[in-house]
Amino acid sequence: MIKVIAKGTFYEDKIEEAKNLYSKLVEESRKEKGCIAYNLYQSNDNRLVLLMIEEWDSNESLEIHKQSKHFTELVPQISKLRKFNELNTYELIY
Repeated sequence: MIKVIAKGTFYEDKIEEAKNLYSKLVEESRKEKGCIAYNLYQSNDNRLVLLMIEEWDSNESLEIHKQSKHFTELVPQISKLRKFNELNTYELIY
């Protein structure tokens, strides 16, 4: 199993736009083969911080996801709305 954790800090006047774009990304990504979970969280401490936690059954499924139409269209739009981004990918060991 593969877990992707993407954390972004957004511009104050762009947070709602980002959440709307993420809503579309989540909806479409959850339909993909190999998607176990695809969830967006908002920090209780800093409402400008959004955290995406994804689970995929394999690296292959994740790579197919990265090539999908919704990913290639929405992620660049989301990227323009944030000040900072951190992306980490993990593989389940135990």
